[in-house]
Amino acid sequence: MNYKIKLTVLTFIGSLGIATAQDLTTVEASSEEISDNLDLEAVASTFGDAKDLADFELRLNDPDEGISNLDLNEDGYVDYLRVVETGEEDTHVIAIQAIIGKDQYQDVATVEVEKDVSGKEQVQVVGDVYIYGSNYIVEPAYVVRPPIFTVFWRPHYRYYSSSWSWGHYPGWYRPWRPYRVGVYHTHCSRVVSVHHHTYYHTTVRRSVIAPQIHRHIYKNDYAVKHPQHAFAKRNSGVKNKAELNAQKHKNNEAMPNVNVKHSGKKVDTKWQTTSKKSPAKESVNNVKKTELKKTQQIKKSKSQDQEKGQKAKVKKVEQSNNSSTRSKTHNTKTQQKQKSQKHKNSDAKKKQKGSGSKHKTNKAKK
Repeated sequence: MNYKIKLTVLTFIGSLGIATAQDLTTVEASSEEISDNLDLEAVASTFGDAKDLADFELRLNDPDEGISNLDLNEDGYVDYLRVVETGEEDTHVIAIQAIIGKDQYQDVATVEVEKDVSGKEQVQVVGDVYIYGSNYIVEPAYVVRPPIFTVFWRPHYRYYSSSWSWGHYPGWYRPWRPYRVGVYHTHCSRVVSVHHHTYYHTTVRRSVIAPQIHRHIYKNDYAVKHPQHAFAKRNSGVKNKAELNAQKHKNNEAMPNVNVKHSGKKVDTKWQTTSKKSPAKESVNNVKKTELKKTQQIKKSKSQDQEKGQKAKVKKVEQSNNSSTRSKTHNTKTQQKQKSQKHKNSDAKKKQKGSGSKHKTNKAKK
């Protein structure tokens, strides 16, 4: 009986130890909302920094960058995101697809690039309707022209298609476990190039051709298997991710930023989207003014300190000059007194001599 009790206690302690070890080593996403696990602004930023689509795919799957936090197949690891491209004339459609099994892929977003009639490139990152709802679109305005554009418009350009699939990944790739959503959002805020690009949210798709040619490469294997996980069924009463974020904001819940993110810099006039300017830029100007005032105050205080120091030096010099002048004046007065005293003494001696000579003359006459 005693043996059984001891064995039970040891088993209980052992189970506690295992649970503790699991808590320390396992990191799981804390949100069931799929759209919380891939920040499309981070995707847009990464696209703007990539030199070509192979580099874009590398950056999306770099564990150090941590752009994605998606684990659609729930195997405990972030899904590898492959990049597949198609296009027509001046339109490029880049599909980002999660590899979730053997010959199983799910579109998560598309990057649509198109030249307008004036020759300017328009970029939109469109979230897949299954994950983000209808018309969830991020439109980046890059400060400088993305280097990838020099590749797109070369003659004899070949559309990019990832060669990686389930179980076959690049040598540099190493899977990682998803982070808690709050940690992921904090990480993305550091990764996103806030100091270089600006992001607008819109529901208007610029390209008419892009949705049509996207059908040739579209994959939705996860959506077919799990129709109950569609955005419309996960979130009744809201159309897309933007409305969901607005609703969360009203309820004072934690959420990723919905409003435009700013760099505080002007977009290069040689290349920019035709999106309307965000009224939030006024806040940027206010920040600039505040920073300018702080800088001016610092400079003013420094100049005041310098002036005080200079005045103190001048005062010391004046004091030393005054003291030397006083000593010189005192010495001069002393010398004058001594001279006048000497003159008085010499005059007294002369008088004495004169009176003595007169007395002798009188005696002689007598």
